[in-house]
Amino acid sequence: MKEDTKKLTPDEAAKHLGLKPSFLGKLRSVGGGPPFFKFGSKVLYSVGDLDTWLASKRFTETPQKKPRKRVPTGAVRTPESRTAHA
Repeated sequence: MKEDTKKLTPDEAAKHLGLKPSFLGKLRSVGGGPPFFKFGSKVLYSVGDLDTWLASKRFTETPQKKPRKRVPTGAVRTPESRTAHA
């Protein structure tokens, strides 16, 4: 089997990436992680997919984020106030 088509368990995939298995589990739930295969309750990752995903996380500088609007300390945010300031 070619190395990039080899399949890894979540624990093996986490070790390959230098991450915690729980973090990979979170990414599977919320999105943004590497592609995975799911067969019932069994999850597998392709080494090639892991390496491609890891390469997509490489930066030469920190991306600039837009500043968030600050809510004054002690202010209560309500659904109405969220839409009024959006």
